[in-house]
Amino acid sequence: METFPLVLPLDSTFNSYKGFISIHNQEFRFQITLDNNKQLKNAKIQCCKHLKLLLTDHLHVVQLRLQQCDDLDSFLVELKDLIERLLRKTTGTTKPEGGISVLSDSSKSSVYAAVIRDMQELGWSHISYIDNTLSKIHVSLHDAKNRIHTLRLSIPSDYPTTPPLCEIDLPVWENDEDSHSQKQIQPLQQNVPGSSLSSIASFYSSHLNLYQDFWDNMDYIDKSTWILEPENPKRADIDRRIAIGKNCSIQIKVNPNQPRVFPNIRFLGSDRVINPLKMVMKNKKWDDTLMLLDNLQNVLEMKFPSPQTTKQEEFKQECGICYNYRLVTVENETGIVPNKNCTDPKCGRAFHDTCLYEWFLSVPSSRKSMDVIFGVCPYCQTSMRIEEPKKA
Repeated sequence: METFPLVLPLDSTFNSYKGFISIHNQEFRFQITLDNNKQLKNAKIQCCKHLKLLLTDHLHVVQLRLQQCDDLDSFLVELKDLIERLLRKTTGTTKPEGGISVLSDSSKSSVYAAVIRDMQELGWSHISYIDNTLSKIHVSLHDAKNRIHTLRLSIPSDYPTTPPLCEIDLPVWENDEDSHSQKQIQPLQQNVPGSSLSSIASFYSSHLNLYQDFWDNMDYIDKSTWILEPENPKRADIDRRIAIGKNCSIQIKVNPNQPRVFPNIRFLGSDRVINPLKMVMKNKKWDDTLMLLDNLQNVLEMKFPSPQTTKQEEFKQECGICYNYRLVTVENETGIVPNKNCTDPKCGRAFHDTCLYEWFLSVPSSRKSMDVIFGVCPYCQTSMRIEEPKKA
């Protein structure tokens, strides 16, 4: 609204508006909600205590203006004129009650104005979400491959003096040689230097270009294989657990800075199944020029099951003890999937390591040595061993 730049719609329906009317260096906060037909005559108005105090004896005039005005702009012009006249009549008596002062609203309105100015400079098409208090803003950023990334901004109460806190899903590689897991790239959450939303968006837009090859490789894996974990990968996730056969999978951890180099690989499944694969991989050469998935299939001399030729249910085996696929724990709210299999290929039952460990502890014939416990498969009595699950 050009006449009242501090008044903004609260959602895409344009039924509710919230903002400030500025009069003689004073700011009056209000919210107006139209009916479903966007008719002014049935509108509901909420306002700060200062404005409410001014209008208490003149609500009939406000209601008349709602009936007479053709649109919201013209009504706000009439409302502003009414407030100006009331202020002139009540000189010295406009101090609000209830602890909400004009100064408080004025302070909020200056932040409000700064945020609106910055959003206009950035472009409304980039704004995907604004909360009712204008303290949370989501900005849509497009990378070089037109993937959409959401930049989440938390606006401080003294913006723009203090820049907003920024969150975005960017991958973080941990240096395994550093016991403190030193972050080698941009943290997920931080304050970015710059006094405007445009400068912040520009900073992160350029940062997205660092990970184009990483996201190309991960997208290729996600669409071409069955991903067991994470269930819904985010742009920041560098781990994938890929189904490579029944009761067999690999867990890979990919360096986002060098996504085509040999990743950290962990095989999950029966030793009789995965040991031959390990031997095959040792005798094959890794080619850094190939896509990550193509390299993995080459060094393992196998084609991974794909959504085009198989069903995911073939690889989602429930735990043989708790009978659930995902086990939600305090450490892992999204749930862990079965990650231990019976070593007998004729059985091959899958278990959560936590379930199997607790089962062995409950069986008198099991034997524990240090943090390893030895027992037998609950289904076929094949000897098994399992380390005590590590807590996060």
